[in-house]
Amino acid sequence: MQFDGERIEEEREIALSCWDSYPDARVVPLLAAYAQRRLYGGDKEAIYALKALLDYDSVEVRSAALVPLLHATTPELAPKDDRGLSPPNCDATLIEGAKANWLAWWKENEQTFRPQKYGFSDAG
Repeated sequence: MQFDGERIEEEREIALSCWDSYPDARVVPLLAAYAQRRLYGGDKEAIYALKALLDYDSVEVRSAALVPLLHATTPELAPKDDRGLSPPNCDATLIEGAKANWLAWWKENEQTFRPQKYGFSDAG
């Protein structure tokens, strides 16, 4: 599957149209998924959207924001195994520790960091 501007724009429109129709509990995960796709598409602004979700009440939303940040910006901080950081077994303590490490890294690297584009293909 390729990340293209048209599909990303369509996802943004869906997420924004849901904003008025559904409670935050349903919209925020859609926005996190949208920001993740934007990040993997090479959009630095998506980092700020995901960073804002790191303090959200839901541990699942914090996880949905943190895991792509770790993998797309700081592979050296990303664990080889996401268990404990990803649903269904989110561990709030692990997430907070990884979040603190990422925020420290981001503070030092925000000005110079440029995201890479990640192309994904359905072909094996």
